Amino acid sequence: MSSSSIRVYEGEEWEAYIKRLLKCHYGPGNYQDVPARHKGDFGIEGYSTTDGCAYQCYAAQEPCTVQHRYESQRNKITTDINKFIYNDKELKKIFGETLIRRWILMVPISESAQLMQHASKKAAEVIKANLAYVSSDFKVIIETDLCFEKEITELSYAGILEIEAPDLNVRSEEREIWLEGNEDLLQNLDKKTNQMPELVDEERINNFKYKIVEHYIRG
Repeated sequence: MSSSSIRVYEGEEWEAYIKRLLKCHYGPGNYQDVPARHKGDFGIEGYSTTDGCAYQCYAAQEPCTVQHRYESQRNKITTDINKFIYNDKELKKIFGETLIRRWILMVPISESAQLMQHASKKAAEVIKANLAYVSSDFKVIIETDLCFEKEITELSYAGILEIEAPDLNVRSEEREIWLEGNEDLLQNLDKKTNQMPELVDEERINNFKYKIVEHYIRG
């Protein structure tokens, strides 16, 4: 089970979690962190020396609407791909003979086809820049931790990774954010409430709608 499907991550916590999965996935000597603290921040958190995948981590501030999450993730791709292009001299020194085939943005939630379109656009910019450390089949990819289910299971059984159940209480602000970002679903809910004769006044209608939305968010 993906832990991002049942909890909300802060940015640094998400980064540490993904790096642990990457090191488990690649094994010793096959994954290299690229620290940003000392003269770093080149648009990647690390890369694999075996398959040419470079990784960046990003967790949007939750709760948020689908649109806000898309915009935040899109801006992250734009900013860090620009760094990946413009820091070519320094990155060449880091990668050496390794060719980067994939720049992968690891996010807790991915639900926008528009984000994939933006990723393809930025990949084309990287290829056009003709960078010495980039393969001709370079792509920008968006992934979640679902691609590391085997590693999550292994680390969980070993007691290294703990998956915590979330607080299932839905705050009013979370409910309002959901309502603002899901107009189509809300319209369908309105149609159903209008067909229920026992909902005779606005107060009952709103209470019913709030309960349905809260059940949906918990699910």
